[in-house]
Amino acid sequence: MKGCIFSALLVLVSFYSYANESYYAGHKRIFVNDDRFKLFPVAVWFPTTKTPKLENFGPFTLKVALGAKIAQGKFPLAIISHGSGGTLLGHRDTAQYLAKHGYIVAALQHPRNNHHDNVDEATTENWLNRPQHVSATLDEIFRDKELSTHINTDKIAVIGHSAGGYTALTLLGGIPDTKQIRLHCRHKRELDQGYCSLSRGKVAQHKDLKIEGLADKRFKSAVLLAPVGILFSDKGSLKKVRSPILMYRAESDSQLSYPFHAELIAKNLPEKNKLIYRVLKNANHFAFIAPFPKSIAEEVGLPAIDKLGFDRKQAHSKINADILNFLNKTLGSN
Repeated sequence: MKGCIFSALLVLVSFYSYANESYYAGHKRIFVNDDRFKLFPVAVWFPTTKTPKLENFGPFTLKVALGAKIAQGKFPLAIISHGSGGTLLGHRDTAQYLAKHGYIVAALQHPRNNHHDNVDEATTENWLNRPQHVSATLDEIFRDKELSTHINTDKIAVIGHSAGGYTALTLLGGIPDTKQIRLHCRHKRELDQGYCSLSRGKVAQHKDLKIEGLADKRFKSAVLLAPVGILFSDKGSLKKVRSPILMYRAESDSQLSYPFHAELIAKNLPEKNKLIYRVLKNANHFAFIAPFPKSIAEEVGLPAIDKLGFDRKQAHSKINADILNFLNKTLGSN
């Protein structure tokens, strides 16, 4: 009975969200040219009045308006940071949903930590660089003549999955310490095998480092989806984080074991009243990534597989509505 009620609620949420869409989703790609990280791509979705059509992006098909102009007005901005080894199209459904509800959304591809090039995964360099990739993306957006004129600079948020959740929390003022990874995986490897296995063979690329000075005050709120949290083990590591946060944990996460990540973040945040903390039932770590086409699901492997009884597309309709509601409340609705 409870499952039926839940399904009905999801249908109602989906209908309500569709009925209140104000725009179509436009799409373009820009590139960040930064001396530190060279050239990396950013996919941008935005509100437009131009009618969209189905477009192919590699194995993915998106209904977007290419070559469209941004609708008149100024809009909030959300930047999406994908997980380790991810792609700038990994959260395409969330980006498109927000664009149709009046948000400009930019999803960067993290240099040397993406599906094409992942040599920096689980290295200290990567934990140091990731937040800087996002800040560099925001700088580039402000340099873009078209985008910059349509952004409300007081309404900027960051959304991150897994290592992207770590990235978002660091941008809000978190002070990560890579020493915590070494200590955690020395003493609790068996309890968090999914996470600790990432660093195997990369001992020479790990050094103890407290990462400070990467907070970016331009970001006013954050959405953390199954975030990496062990780097924030010190009680004082989140003392400077005062912004509103929506955080999801996957109930059946074998990549980031409970209670070493999201739960640890929830415990150490100083202002509990600014945190909305949800558990996505029967979900694995990759459930927050947009559903994969059947044609590539076997090739993709684990990130495309869900637990029996979990409907990723249906769950995303609720999560996306939740994210929109959170951003509207914390940034101020358009």
